[in-house]
Amino acid sequence: MKMKKTMRALGLLMIVALAGTMFVSVVSAESTEFAKDFVTPSLDLESSVQLKEVNLPLSPISDESVLSISPGSIIYHTDDGLTKVFDQEGKALFYANDKDSAMIPTSAGVIKPATFIHLVPTESHSYHKGNQTFVTDEKGNLILTIINEKAIERSGTEIQSNSRSNEWIEWAEDASISSLTQFDAYWYVPDHPPSSESLEVIYLFNGISPYGGGPGIVQPVLEWNRPDTGTYWTAAAWGATPLGEDDIGSRIQVSEGDLLKGRLYWSDTYDQWYVQLSDLTTGTSSTVWTNVVSGHTNLEAYVTLEGYYFDDNTDVPGDTEFYNMVFKNGGSTVTMSFSEYYGSMAQQLLSGLDVNIISGTDVELKTAN
Repeated sequence: MKMKKTMRALGLLMIVALAGTMFVSVVSAESTEFAKDFVTPSLDLESSVQLKEVNLPLSPISDESVLSISPGSIIYHTDDGLTKVFDQEGKALFYANDKDSAMIPTSAGVIKPATFIHLVPTESHSYHKGNQTFVTDEKGNLILTIINEKAIERSGTEIQSNSRSNEWIEWAEDASISSLTQFDAYWYVPDHPPSSESLEVIYLFNGISPYGGGPGIVQPVLEWNRPDTGTYWTAAAWGATPLGEDDIGSRIQVSEGDLLKGRLYWSDTYDQWYVQLSDLTTGTSSTVWTNVVSGHTNLEAYVTLEGYYFDDNTDVPGDTEFYNMVFKNGGSTVTMSFSEYYGSMAQQLLSGLDVNIISGTDVELKTAN
């Protein structure tokens, strides 16, 4: 996601030095059908357990792109830069040094340790409350608890500029939406970037965040060349924040020319956003429910091309047109007024960029490819 507009040109490297005391609290999640009072068991913080190097996101699902942990696990970030993992009874399983974990570029606009990124099953509900996150499956069973004993924004996190750029490359945005409950967009998977250098990550998405650019963003994301996947197109539903955990629906693989639909829908029943990315060509989809954006008023909406470590035109994909976009508030159509923007580093390093605002429901993001 974007930071403030003045921050978009900065390459951000988040070196997380987080949390840890010797108490565990009992916390209630939001009161809905799927979020009841969840009780965290006493955690065995003193046991000597195995140190692991975490190079993939921690996840309660089985997939080659994650480090699988058992459903019901508890992830505990400590103030001395450790991430400790417990089973659902509070028994310690292993721990990791955040600084030694793989650093993964995220669609939240920052690079995070793999210990702070989590894939969750389709239709999961993720409830963020203070420094704790509870994830339930579609039946309401608690499958993951995350305790950030010292949230990133209070941790003295060091932010550094990278020697190569990452930022929003080009985007169209309406930054003055009083209320919005639905945002749909269609687009085709474009030609992939000619370059296959590692870490040159690309994200394309339609998204919503609170006015001013934070603290979270909901976005159905088309992904290229993530370090935990590879040099091919993938897609996932994201509920992301630069200041904490990322909620990511189970990832799907897509191909050039596939027709995608990104849907963002606010539910008053759950007080959550439903994030869905569907491949209409293959019939597969990725979904997640999240309250990382906590309401449906005073919002920004956009379609975006984001890139990491790009330095020339070979690092960006072909043109992408977001079309037949739908904007509604409680069933009534919302008229959008888009403006075009370009990243400052992108303007220096890339040619052929052009945000073509065809209408309030049709925007093309052009590149030299």
